[in-house]
Amino acid sequence: MYFNKPATNIDEQLDLFKGRGLVVEDEEKAKYYLEFIGYFRFKGYAIPFQVDPQTHELQEGTTFQDILNLYIFDRKLRLHIMDAVERIEVALKSILSNQLSTKLGCHWYMDQQYFVDEFTEIPEVEEGDAYEKSQHDKMLDKVKREVSRSKSPFIQKYIGDQLEPLGFPPSWMMLEVSSFGLISKIYKNLTHEHQKDVAKVLEIDAKVLASCVQAISVLRNTCAHHSIVWNAKHTFNPRVPRMSSIFANHEQPDKVYNRLLVITLLVEKISGDSEWAVNLIKLIQGHSFVDMSAMGFPSSWNQMLLWRCSGGESASDNCRWLNHG
Repeated sequence: MYFNKPATNIDEQLDLFKGRGLVVEDEEKAKYYLEFIGYFRFKGYAIPFQVDPQTHELQEGTTFQDILNLYIFDRKLRLHIMDAVERIEVALKSILSNQLSTKLGCHWYMDQQYFVDEFTEIPEVEEGDAYEKSQHDKMLDKVKREVSRSKSPFIQKYIGDQLEPLGFPPSWMMLEVSSFGLISKIYKNLTHEHQKDVAKVLEIDAKVLASCVQAISVLRNTCAHHSIVWNAKHTFNPRVPRMSSIFANHEQPDKVYNRLLVITLLVEKISGDSEWAVNLIKLIQGHSFVDMSAMGFPSSWNQMLLWRCSGGESASDNCRWLNHG
């Protein structure tokens, strides 16, 4: 069966909303936002207001502004998350280079011995099938692609000088032009010994850090593609540091709350004077209409020591233990 639902124009889209019970106080304003946000994206924020998912009927009294306010909150949340992701990504690249380049050499990422076996093994193939590369070889292919398309002056100089190995600059250059997703994959597949070299700087368990970095990388992509974050069910759940697990929501690990928790812990370690968590709380408090439980926040979250410390009640060292484990 072919999809044959016809496209609708802005006026028709607004009529659809009104037919589902939406109160539109300013039609010109509503059309403006539908023009520049898009009906399909906007209606995703109407779902929490629905009383019937089949007919899409909305709760009585739901206004266009109600849905727009939720859209604006989610946009601000995405931007705030990306601010933290930048700090974490930059720090992780620096720590990887500082810890491993001095210990293993500047091209450590090319050497299979520093990675787990599953990452370096060549998969078996049936006779006659095409040769299959190891995950490590595929990673090197991706490094080479990212290096070749980089316009960074230091990469251009490395390529221009025809330095060996061709296409594979030292790790401090390679890491600078690599995506967060690639950095996550590299760290995840290091041997435990070398994971620990990185994790000790952040005072966190190596496996926990690998889990957190992968979850943050996935969340970063969600934000970068402007997808709904606030109440979404996210893929790949982060492990929460042992000493901070009392603050986690173990019943809804796929919600954004646990991700905001580990981001807060990492940013606190990376930039102790950052007000990222303080501003997160201000963002939430400034949008009191948001259903916090839909984000995975525990009912008593604002009474927890972590968030009270982050909120500025205490800047003393008795809040710093939250990162450990």
